[in-house]
Amino acid sequence: MKKIVYIVPYFGKLRSDFALWMESCAKNPTVDWLLYTDDKDNAMFHSGKVPANVIVKFVSFEEMFDKIQKCYDFNVELPAPYKLCDYRPAFGEIFHDEIAEYDFWGHCDMDLVFGNVREFLTEDVLEKYDRVGRWGHSIFYRNTQENNARYRSKLNGVINYKEVFTDKKNRFFDEIGMLEVYNALGIETYCGLRIADIHPSWWNFEIFTKDPEERIRNKHRVFAWEDGTLNSYTVYNNRVHVNTFMYVHFLRRPMQLHGFDKPVEKMWIIPNEIYNVSEINPSVSLIKKVSKNRMDKYWLSFIKRKWKQITPQKVYVYVKGRIRGSIRRTLGKGQ
Repeated sequence: MKKIVYIVPYFGKLRSDFALWMESCAKNPTVDWLLYTDDKDNAMFHSGKVPANVIVKFVSFEEMFDKIQKCYDFNVELPAPYKLCDYRPAFGEIFHDEIAEYDFWGHCDMDLVFGNVREFLTEDVLEKYDRVGRWGHSIFYRNTQENNARYRSKLNGVINYKEVFTDKKNRFFDEIGMLEVYNALGIETYCGLRIADIHPSWWNFEIFTKDPEERIRNKHRVFAWEDGTLNSYTVYNNRVHVNTFMYVHFLRRPMQLHGFDKPVEKMWIIPNEIYNVSEINPSVSLIKKVSKNRMDKYWLSFIKRKWKQITPQKVYVYVKGRIRGSIRRTLGKGQ
C-alpha cells in the first residue's frame, strides 16, 4: 500500500468544528496529516485526543514564510495565510525532508469531514496518475523529484509560478494554474474522486455537479458519518437512495454543532447543523423535512455574518451571480 500524507498549514484560530475534522482523520489510519499551526491554545491539543496519524507542528506564520523563502532566489509574497493556497503545488519541494518516506503527498482544506479516503483513492488510481484531484480542497501529487518540480514548468500561454509567487493577490494556482500546467504537459489529472463539494449560495445541500441524476438528488440531500463512512441520503421518486463520498466540503458554510460534549459516535449532517447521535434512521419524510431549501434562513445568516462588508456593488455582483446560476441549473448545465 502506497504511503500518503496531507500537508495542512493553518494559521490563526482553528475552526469551531476542528474536532470533527480530526475525528474523521482518525478513522483513516492509513493516511497521515501533517498539520502546521500556531494555535497552541486549542483545547484539542491539550485533550490527549489527537490521533496518531495527525502530526502537529507548532510554527509561527513568520517561520512558515522563512521556510518558503529559503526555497527561492527571488523575494516571494506571503501577505496573509490565505495566500498559502498558491504555494500548495510547491509543497513537495518546500516540505521535502518531512515527506521523504511518502509515495504521495497532498493538500486539503479543514472545512471538510472525511469519509473512507482509501475507498476512493485506490491503489489503481495511485499507480496510474501523478496528480489526483481537481479542486484545492484535496489534491495529491506523486512524490518524485520530477513531479514535485512540475509547477516550475515554463509553458506558453500558462501562468508561471514566479508571477504567482511575487503577486500579493491569490491566483488560484493550486487549482486552475496547476490543471493548466499538467494539461499543457500532456499529463492527465485524475478528477474522478467522488466528493461532495457543497454550493455555498443555497441553504440546502446542493453539490456542484453536471450529472443530471446527481442534480435531481440535490433537491433533498443530507449526510451521515457512520463509523468512518460518509453516506449521502437523498430522496427522489419518493424513495431514499444512499451514495458514499470521500468527503463533504462545507465551503463558506458555518455549521452549528450539537451534542459534541461527549465522544463522537455517528454524525447526522443536515443544513446547516451537525448532530452527534447514536443511531441514524433516515426516512423519506425526515429527509424532506430537514433538507427544505430555507432561503429565508440563508439570507438572515448571510446578512448577520457579512453586514459590515456589504456594498451596493457587492450586492449587484452577488445577485447577478445567483440569477446566472439559477438559469444554468434550469437549463441543465450544472452550477
